Amino acid sequence: MRIEASDERFPTKAIKEIPKWTRRYAQNRTLPSLLFLFLFLVWGLSARATSRLAREAFRAGNMIEFYLAMAGVAILLGLFIWFVVPRWGGAWFQAVTKRIDTKDGDVVLLKPEKQRTSKLRRRLIRCAGLLMLGVPVTMLLTRWGYVPNDYMQPVSAIYVVPFLVVAFVSMRPASGPVYLLWPVLYCIHAILVVAGVPIQFEGHWEILNMMIPIVGYGILTGVVGYLFGQYSLKRLRGILSGGKIRS
Repeated sequence: MRIEASDERFPTKAIKEIPKWTRRYAQNRTLPSLLFLFLFLVWGLSARATSRLAREAFRAGNMIEFYLAMAGVAILLGLFIWFVVPRWGGAWFQAVTKRIDTKDGDVVLLKPEKQRTSKLRRRLIRCAGLLMLGVPVTMLLTRWGYVPNDYMQPVSAIYVVPFLVVAFVSMRPASGPVYLLWPVLYCIHAILVVAGVPIQFEGHWEILNMMIPIVGYGILTGVVGYLFGQYSLKRLRGILSGGKIRS
């Protein structure tokens, strides 16, 4: 695509803003992140249900039901490990997300070849995957009584916040600064819980103590990023509509 510009219809200053708004739009295509959160929500609810079933079956002495529930937990753990490994679930997820946002076209942020094949980047991705193994471990430790329910979220912040930061760094420059809103909110939530601020749920709503920080803040970040991306796309289209565009 070639852009013909004139001083009146397409100022030089506007041309210089094209890369900026293109980059900001590309960094805020967050619909794949929202899909990931939906899958994680389904996994989390399933893991909670099977672990609770296993605990209740064990207490009732129903060993057949207990073993079936534990098999379900093992399957869910296997699915989680498969998903976080880049060459397995990561490749599948990448193929799925390529089909998202097709109505807006494709956009790619080019990176130097050295950066694309960086050993540091691959190590960061592996590190992020290992950090998230803390999710099922924390859930099991909580169910077994080693971690109090009220401190499950602050304990999870020990590995979730680093995971989110490492993921942000490893995805640069494809991810924008808006992404950091998620770990910041997660950390603030943990601090408030430790400080004794009454933001904890009890009873049947107890699951929200984890779902709000993990899924809620993630969805909020994704929505903010999506809106900013659409704003960037609008600005970019506004600039391009000010001049002649020929293929």
